[in-house]
Amino acid sequence: MPALRRRLVMLAVVVGTAMSMSVVPATATTQTGYMVEAFYYSDATYTVEVGYEFSGCNPGETFRSGYQTEFVRRYRERCGW
Repeated sequence: MPALRRRLVMLAVVVGTAMSMSVVPATATTQTGYMVEAFYYSDATYTVEVGYEFSGCNPGETFRSGYQTEFVRRYRERCGW
């Protein structure tokens, strides 16, 4: 189920980014730094996902759901690919 949620979130981010690029100046869409995706889990077994966070390359491009815990796995990808 987390894979499906992740795909839906990514689709929403892509659509939202595409829509916002038509009204945002080109300087605001310069991609620097990293895109970060974080999955939060209920305990140290990392089996029950309780939260999710996505931070994109553009300012204000952040999505959060659920709870943030100390048991987190983060994945990042350099922007500007």
